[in-house]
Amino acid sequence: MFDRAVRERKKFWGGLEFHPFIERFGSLLSDMGFSPAGFDEAAGFRWRKPAFEGYEFEIGAAPDGLPPPRGHFRIRVPLVVTSARQTEVNNRLNLWECANLNPRNRVRPCAEPTWVIHTPLEWLLAVWEPKLGDFAHTFNRWKCMSTVESARWAEDVFHCVQSHATPYFALIDTPEKLARRLQDLPAFPGRVGPGGPGSIDATVFSAVLWNDLGQPTKALEQLDVDRRWTEARVARGEKDELFLNIRLCEIGRMRDWISGCANIASG
Repeated sequence: MFDRAVRERKKFWGGLEFHPFIERFGSLLSDMGFSPAGFDEAAGFRWRKPAFEGYEFEIGAAPDGLPPPRGHFRIRVPLVVTSARQTEVNNRLNLWECANLNPRNRVRPCAEPTWVIHTPLEWLLAVWEPKLGDFAHTFNRWKCMSTVESARWAEDVFHCVQSHATPYFALIDTPEKLARRLQDLPAFPGRVGPGGPGSIDATVFSAVLWNDLGQPTKALEQLDVDRRWTEARVARGEKDELFLNIRLCEIGRMRDWISGCANIASG
């Protein structure tokens, strides 16, 4: 397994197990309080720092597309909020069991922190001032970089982190800020149409945050929004009854948990 992981890493990093870009970029990020958080084939190299209790900010340098030409490398830079707290709630309520209502699924409890919200740094460069070009330009900015110029490219990416990722994280650096953004992602600053910040389960994540903030009414409101949205999609024929049943299972378990917490608090 280790040998395979090393081979995959080398394939996307110019045949090098430890690329000079990663060494320089990681060193720069350490000055901002980020620490190495590992490597995997999908997310590439990752660095994290605490955001607030149970949540961390993550910056990645991930392989992008096919292996690059010899002597070059290409990356994308995802900005992520990860959460051990969201994973804890998911596992405590056994929400993963709901997915297994679909007999084709084989979902198990998760051990890794959950990706709560993720945004390409390249997207921010195109929509937030100071804009560094249109989408075609910014999404191709780091697609063919020379390994010989690794230090220069590391400083270029780091400069973009300072100018765009820092204010992005500042928008979601408290539980309440993150909960509010999650409950209305289409209104995220700079977002017009598809693209931009994404989340695999924004309303549920928002509900967990509101409940942890001691505001169960807002948490339950998020679940009601999710239920209505899900029912509407099924009514339009976009999703089937199985999808609805899985979602209602998850929402039901969340409602029971939130109502139980509220009863304990009021007692």
